[in-house]
Amino acid sequence: MLALALSLAACADRPARTETKDAARADSASTDTSALGVARRQLGPEVRQAIPYTVSDYTGRFIAAAIPVHEWVQDPLRNGVSVAPGGHEIVILEMPDTSTTFAFTKPGLYVTDLPGTPRSGPNASAMPDSSALRHLTGVQDMNGDGDAEVWSVQYGGPRHPYTWEIRAYDRGGRDLYQLAARRRRGGTGLDPASWDPSRNLAEQPAIRAWLEQKLQALETQFASADAGQAGAASSPAGAATPPAGAAAADSSAADSAPAGSGR
Repeated sequence: MLALALSLAACADRPARTETKDAARADSASTDTSALGVARRQLGPEVRQAIPYTVSDYTGRFIAAAIPVHEWVQDPLRNGVSVAPGGHEIVILEMPDTSTTFAFTKPGLYVTDLPGTPRSGPNASAMPDSSALRHLTGVQDMNGDGDAEVWSVQYGGPRHPYTWEIRAYDRGGRDLYQLAARRRRGGTGLDPASWDPSRNLAEQPAIRAWLEQKLQALETQFASADAGQAGAASSPAGAATPPAGAAAADSSAADSAPAGSGR
């Protein structure tokens, strides 16, 4: 009888221990001050990458967070073109020193596909793994002015002759820069005649030079990949037009088309 009583007492204690462990995990998550921990609290647990950075003349905290795209998202910079499920959107979190809450901006930065990365379906973008994702988005002060730019890369496959597109967002001036280039026909390397910059890059030669070098490096790094694996359904710069009957998700954001952007 004594053994039975002890066994019943132990069983009765198990839920309490489980609740204690769950509470400890919740407390740990709520006190995680890393960029990834903060981003996941503000944007959800699906955030796959979070990079903290600073902007001159701003004392607040900035985080560039990569979130998977699960539905068709209208690309705010290209009318009628949507980003396919499987890509990532880069959301920028900003918290002023005097505030305990974050504001967020969706400037129109997306990551889609990578040469040789298989798609999950004919109407989906390839989902880069965590190691690949760091090659396709990041933060860099491209012109040395103290304002770090957040950049992201999209890649398009066979139906849009292997086009790379890179975008960079400058939070200080709220400017969005774009640069696209195609692979040489029948070979590797970027075609010098294919460079297609946004108009505002004419005022930022250092930023354009950095973007060109990044695309050249990516093309060199992934030139040997089987780009055909990306799928014949690939579209311009990794984006696609939704299949018939599919509604593109609304990617509304107050800063989706910052001043100074556009071709």
